[in-house]
Amino acid sequence: MAVVLLMLASTMAFFSTCASSLDTVTIGGLLQRNESQREDLAVRYAINNINSIKSLLPRTKLISNTQQVSNTSFTAAMQACSLLSTPVPAILQTSSGPTFSALRSISSRFNVPGIETSWMAERDVDSFLVSLFPESSLFGRAIVDLVTKNGWVDVALVYEDNKALVRLQELISLPARRQRVKVIVYQVEKGDSRNVLREIRNSGTTEIVLDLSTSTLETFLQQASDPNMEMLSKYYNYIVTSLDMDIVRLPAHTEVNITSFTLMDRGRPLVMTILNRWSDWQNSTSLDPLRLPTSVALVYDAVYVIAHALSSLQRKTNIRLDPIMCEQGNPWPLGKAFTAQLKKVSIQGLSGPIGFDKNGRRTTFQLNVINVREQSKAQRLGFWTPDKGLNMTEEKKGRAVSPGSLRNRTFVVTTRLEPPFVMFKRDWTSGGDNLFEGYCMDLLDELSKMLGFKYRVSLVPDANYGFENEDGVWDGMVRELMERRADLAVAPFTITSSREKVIDFSKPFMNVGISILYRKPQTEDRLFAFLSPLSYDIWLYVLLAYVGVSGVLFFVARFTPYEWYDPDPCNPDSNVEENNFTLLNSFWYNIGAFMQQGSESLPRAVSTRTVMGSWWFFMLIIISSYTANLAAFLTVERMVIPIESAEDLAAQTQIHYGCLQGGTTMTFFKQNSKVPTYQKMWAFMNTVEPSPFTKTVEEGILRVLNGNYAFLLESTMNEYVRRKSCNLTQIGGPLDSKGYGIGTPNGSPFTDDISNAILSLQEQGRLEELYRKWWKGSCPAEEKDWFFSSLNWDQVGGIFIVLMVGLALSTVIAVLEVIVKSKQDAKKFGSTRCHELMKGLRLAVNCKKGEPLSRSGSLRCKPPPDLTPCTHNLGRRPSFIVHSNGNIVSKKESVL
Repeated sequence: MAVVLLMLASTMAFFSTCASSLDTVTIGGLLQRNESQREDLAVRYAINNINSIKSLLPRTKLISNTQQVSNTSFTAAMQACSLLSTPVPAILQTSSGPTFSALRSISSRFNVPGIETSWMAERDVDSFLVSLFPESSLFGRAIVDLVTKNGWVDVALVYEDNKALVRLQELISLPARRQRVKVIVYQVEKGDSRNVLREIRNSGTTEIVLDLSTSTLETFLQQASDPNMEMLSKYYNYIVTSLDMDIVRLPAHTEVNITSFTLMDRGRPLVMTILNRWSDWQNSTSLDPLRLPTSVALVYDAVYVIAHALSSLQRKTNIRLDPIMCEQGNPWPLGKAFTAQLKKVSIQGLSGPIGFDKNGRRTTFQLNVINVREQSKAQRLGFWTPDKGLNMTEEKKGRAVSPGSLRNRTFVVTTRLEPPFVMFKRDWTSGGDNLFEGYCMDLLDELSKMLGFKYRVSLVPDANYGFENEDGVWDGMVRELMERRADLAVAPFTITSSREKVIDFSKPFMNVGISILYRKPQTEDRLFAFLSPLSYDIWLYVLLAYVGVSGVLFFVARFTPYEWYDPDPCNPDSNVEENNFTLLNSFWYNIGAFMQQGSESLPRAVSTRTVMGSWWFFMLIIISSYTANLAAFLTVERMVIPIESAEDLAAQTQIHYGCLQGGTTMTFFKQNSKVPTYQKMWAFMNTVEPSPFTKTVEEGILRVLNGNYAFLLESTMNEYVRRKSCNLTQIGGPLDSKGYGIGTPNGSPFTDDISNAILSLQEQGRLEELYRKWWKGSCPAEEKDWFFSSLNWDQVGGIFIVLMVGLALSTVIAVLEVIVKSKQDAKKFGSTRCHELMKGLRLAVNCKKGEPLSRSGSLRCKPPPDLTPCTHNLGRRPSFIVHSNGNIVSKKESVL
């Protein structure tokens, strides 16, 4: 190869001169054929500016010598040798084609640096090469940062040249670092992208990265806008790696969202000045500076890089540029020094800040992030730099609604009939565009007013919300959104993880849960319903308390001496003491207190009054509690509910139960089959005949009304149905918690605006107003009567304890009364205390109502030491009366 090059170079030796001073320096370039005219203009314009200013190279004049590079390595090498014989300090090359290797070999062989303006792979790095294109791995990192910032997880990468796989290695390897991200790679054929477009559309991916040449990119976008594709709609998002996206003309009538990078910030003062002077400088109209490609801008900057390196080297040493003969093989002595100066250059150019690392790769640059839309100027969103990364300056902040993004748009809204969310108007057959009413229609109207869009409502053809079959195919409203036949799905549309994978949802406008709808059973007529306020245990305890208190009253009354009295105090001949509290009277007295009627007998002693006070207090609490609970019991119609929870449903087989076919309730039981209760319910629903699944909610309600069937549906629908049908009720509480949201196609740019509007309506209380409007009903508030419970020991056990304490206290008091009375009688009658105690005991154990007052010696005790034993009749107790004046007289005297 070297021999051939030497032979070719020898034929051109006569063009050379013996030496060349630095009064004139030639800028040599081998330019790519399709851009050679514009790139040559860039070289000459840059040289003109440098020569005019005189500040950079005051004693040196620059001239240009550019050629169209050949497509073959042989001819390209000959062209390079021709430039070296001129001579030139560097070779500006803009082609990255098959001739690149030959040009790199010549630069390295003769120590003449090559200035590359196109993308250069890592393996192409050479000590005598300097690249103005952003370093490969850094550019790939910028693409990854933008993909990550946008939150893309399902990415389609479309490329044309295999070099793109190297250039975007950072993106391709992203799934290995982040498990949620998936990148699918597609290669397009030149001139026809339809097959790739069709594959991407069928996959459901809406987030696409394009690495295509400008011509292929324009073809791709044109074919994507085809009505059969519709892949330039507002639901698709593109990232284009081309640095010239701001000058690419988009197909007409597209709403696509395209994000790209540019090196040139056309709004920067330096760039605007250069471009404006360029327009004034050139006489030809072949190049519009305002639509300057990046490749041309890099050529302009390359000339300035060479000039700055020459200026720096001139200040350090004397430079000689001698012609280099390829056949002689003598390298340029100052080539290494000049290459080192090139790598040290740091300037501001048309392509922004320029700087290189020690390997000649451009590591100082700024990528401007732009958003491109049809018939509008590219909008700058931020920038990316190697040291600072991605910095977005035009992000949405806060929750402010941006109505401008939706204003004057017309959306196709898909829905399904589901009262009270969506219903036909009563006069819908009379014509008109607005045929529907309901909660969702009012919500849609509120959003339309807030965001400024118009809408057209249509019913989903198959009347389904959206269910994924075993083949992964969706139906219903989900499919309408996936295929972009609808822009919004406004209905009681449940947000689920499986649906979120293929479509987007707004923030929920209503929170719901799965509930059980069942028919109210018939009222139960019971003969002894009056016993219900108290449990059977309490009734038994009350009966035992009645018996016990009556017994205690009898014994205390017999035992205490103060319950014995003279039945005929006015008769001096009366010699009998009586006690009214016989055993029967004690029971009768307590039953009278129990019935709140009273009795002719009244307690006299403190002990008996203590017994009765405790009993009265006990009965006061019992009767009050009974009355209160009876009133509550009678106001609620008692019903027998055979099921009270999902567990009760799963534990029986007599009552069938089911849900809406293909709905989220069905999905809930199917996906939660690991929960024992739900697993049992799902197995039952799958095997029972006839099928418990219904096609509509109305069908499920009808089956509930017919009896022996429980319908599983969302709690909001449950409440609405119960307010319309008073013989229906809800069993238990919600089985889960989820929300209704507005569905949008995957990648829709309007989801955030709709979510923000929903949050605003929620904060204003408007959603609650709509709920109250549509959930009115003719049925009164449902009483949960089956929650009524009889009073048991836990509620009234304390009063039994109080009663027992009262009985114990009365017994203690009775004992004290006997002791006190025996002491008083012993002193009064001159007997012993033992004698009086025995007398009192005899009276207590005698079950007769009366007892003679005789003090016979039948009850003997040891007499006091100073008394002789009593062997005669003690006789009657003296009878006396205490008058109001305090005088004590005998009964006989009182009668007289």
